[in-house]
Amino acid sequence: MESPEHQRRAIREYVEIEAPGERVKRAEKISSERNFDRVYDVWDVETDKNRWWVVTNLTNLYPQSEFPSMDHVLSFHIGLMSRLMARDRTNATDEDIWRTPRAWRQLEQADKSLDAAEEAEDFQGVGARCREVLVTLVEELGARKSLDTAFGNVKKADVKGRLNVAYDAYAAGNAMRKIRAHLKASADATWELVGWLTHHKNATREDARYVADATGQLMQNTLSIVVRAERPKPTRCPNCGSYKVISDFRSELMDKVDSPYVELCEACGWEGDSPTPG
Repeated sequence: MESPEHQRRAIREYVEIEAPGERVKRAEKISSERNFDRVYDVWDVETDKNRWWVVTNLTNLYPQSEFPSMDHVLSFHIGLMSRLMARDRTNATDEDIWRTPRAWRQLEQADKSLDAAEEAEDFQGVGARCREVLVTLVEELGARKSLDTAFGNVKKADVKGRLNVAYDAYAAGNAMRKIRAHLKASADATWELVGWLTHHKNATREDARYVADATGQLMQNTLSIVVRAERPKPTRCPNCGSYKVISDFRSELMDKVDSPYVELCEACGWEGDSPTPG
């Protein structure tokens, strides 16, 4: 299997950090498998002292003396990653959390209250917490300069109205009309769900789980268009037009330049200019 040099270099540096005193002699990618929406690369790595498996996403290494086969180590790694992800029910990125930290903290508290809930009143309380999550979400969005003025004409308590303003601002234009319509419909439905659960005297765990999941999904969908609007447009390779342009870390540049990253196209191998030493 093809082992791109930039990936081989990253694996080599990772192993030499995680296995102090060992030097990598050979690193070869032998498998790349997709499990749902995650891709796991398996590397066979030989150092001057040991043989290792390195599995990515999240990257971890395993001694081949304890995991004799690739299938064994891959199954173990996927199971471990699934358990880690199960502890965090959201797929929020650090960038999402940085934009609205209070709302994510409140969503985490809603999840914890659901875990401890036993009676209908407890499950209703999850609905009240989810309501506060959405209230905080629009408050934190309103603190952004791009929405501060636009929110001025909408009442503070009108969560749906403020979300609609945010969608008009961040998903503007004819090309985004389908996404904009979907977001507005989702916001209306989620807000109604939250109110329903809060007043549902026979609420069950399944009801509360559905509403908490819907609240988290609306937050992620909302922040995805904020990120899309605020980030520069995706870089396309000037050589082949691919979007697979990454910032490739070069350890040898760390002491020479402010940012030791070089643009690299994973599709054709094109590299941008190296940073000028500063």
